[in-house]
Amino acid sequence: MNQQQLRDRAIREAFQARAEIAPSSDLAEVISATIRRTSQERSLHWMPDVAARHGQRLLWAAVISLLSLGLLGVLLIGGRRDDRQSVVPSLGPTSTPSAFASPTESAQPSESPLETPHEAAFSVDAFVEVAVPGGIPIRTQPDPGAPPASAKLFPAGVPFLVADGPTGPAGTDWYYLIPAVGSTDIPAGWAPATDGANPVLVPASVHCPTSPLTSAQLIAIRPYGPIGCFSQNDTFGPEIIVSGPVSCTAAAATPGVDAPSWSRPDRRCAFVAGSSGEPYPVFGDPIFDIVPAGTVAGAVVDGTYELTGHFDDERCGFRNGTVTDETRPGILLCRSWFIVTGVRPAGVSVDSVVRTVSDNLRVRSAPGVGVSSAKLEPLLRKGTKLFVIEGHVAADGYDWYHVLAFDGGLPGGWVAGADHDGTPWLAGETQACPTLPLAASALLSMNPYGGLACFGSKEIEVIGDIRCELATVDRPITGPDWIRTNRQCRFELGGETIEFFDGGIQGLGLPTTGAARVTGHFDDSQATSCVYSRAAPKPDPASVVANCRAMFVATDLMAAP
Repeated sequence: MNQQQLRDRAIREAFQARAEIAPSSDLAEVISATIRRTSQERSLHWMPDVAARHGQRLLWAAVISLLSLGLLGVLLIGGRRDDRQSVVPSLGPTSTPSAFASPTESAQPSESPLETPHEAAFSVDAFVEVAVPGGIPIRTQPDPGAPPASAKLFPAGVPFLVADGPTGPAGTDWYYLIPAVGSTDIPAGWAPATDGANPVLVPASVHCPTSPLTSAQLIAIRPYGPIGCFSQNDTFGPEIIVSGPVSCTAAAATPGVDAPSWSRPDRRCAFVAGSSGEPYPVFGDPIFDIVPAGTVAGAVVDGTYELTGHFDDERCGFRNGTVTDETRPGILLCRSWFIVTGVRPAGVSVDSVVRTVSDNLRVRSAPGVGVSSAKLEPLLRKGTKLFVIEGHVAADGYDWYHVLAFDGGLPGGWVAGADHDGTPWLAGETQACPTLPLAASALLSMNPYGGLACFGSKEIEVIGDIRCELATVDRPITGPDWIRTNRQCRFELGGETIEFFDGGIQGLGLPTTGAARVTGHFDDSQATSCVYSRAAPKPDPASVVANCRAMFVATDLMAAP
């Protein structure tokens, strides 16, 4: 093979290498044209010196072209290999490429630079405050060029609720703010998270009470604090318990609010705020159907209740579509309402004093209305004072409480606290408790359960005339060490006496009489061991224990001056 044939072969191989990189239908024509050009150069051979020099130049040019094309092929093939396979070595087993793998699409040039994703500074329902001294303008739109919403400013240091955002021009985060706690004379509007260099908004600290809470605690974080404290992003807000006085009156519909069915246009119920500000609205859904007293049968009268419910009801509409400037105020107002799902009379708990607020209340032997719960007599008249010893127990759609007559004149049993619609049958009763130290005569007005209701197991001092002596006492209840049958101690109050029990008085001689200062307590720890020792009929065990807990157990005694 002569020199020209070698050059022709080199040209073909170079173009074949390029064909592997970028195949072309015109490759054969390109090769032929190149060979034709080199053939024309043969005529230079009749000039030996010129032809030799020219041939050397062509040979070096061909070699350089081959090296360049080869290097280009390596780079392009390597680049394609990088598109299909990461250059980062894998620590795990590698998979064999499939012969039927789909071809990968080549990346298209981006028309605009990619924006670097960033995390929003605040979430909706977060509490924030302005960090700029003197405050910032309140904008009508999320734009620094938007007109102010008011001549007023977002003041620094005041907690706001984030109601919408982030949004705004590229590179900025704007948030829609409303006053969270306290003053409601600050308009809502838009504010930026930063001014480009420094933060404009920072997290705010709001004290959120925990459930159960009082209505006073709830009113303290109005108007929109409850959304931030108690909202959640799925279904309804968390169920909480709020206790307090409730009052219901006739009222017109709230202007501008297309509220759910439980927002009745003809009535409004609210926790009574007293001197602390405006009442806080509550709405029933559907168990607690609060209505003004006397307007319909079964109306809930004004009173003190323990309400179970939630804020941030999903039926307020904020999760059902885009919030607009027109719908936002009504939705926020609706989200701030307390939606009641359950009700019990407040103050009805173990060791509390209650009264009946409905006439002819039935007493039963057990919680429930089934055959295993016998009806007891008599029916309780309205205003009957009771002492709660157990409860509540849910049965047959009612909350039941085990009660004893506060004056000890009636047998105990189970009563329901309210009707299905929330109409109360029991209400908490404030027990008047005397100041300490007690005069022994004060025990008379509290007998038998007032001492337990007022003081629990607290050590107190009682001053009065006493008599402790040996005696044979027939006692129907046994159990604790201090219930003895061979001695008796009592306060002497003219023609009446009140027994107390020796719980380990050191140096107590018998008999002991005269004015004394007696230290002791109700609700002794051994009271739970009390049992009724006589033959049937036997009272229920809980009543026996309650009677023992109401006994005054003395731990010290000294002569009074």
